[in-house]
Amino acid sequence: MSPYGYLKDINDAIRIDKEKAKTVRLSYEFYLYGLSFSRIAAYMFHEKIAYIRKRKMDC
Repeated sequence: MSPYGYLKDINDAIRIDKEKAKTVRLSYEFYLYGLSFSRIAAYMFHEKIAYIRKRKMDC
């Protein structure tokens, strides 16, 4: 499974998913501005922007 914002191509090379990259950049901008993760998620939910919810870490 690729990290959010990335895709694997037919050669298993990791590529940027251009649509999801917009969401990732927006999240980082908000975070650097000082918003909490919950505020960022609330904004994305309100604006109907697709985002990934917290998931368990693979250990």
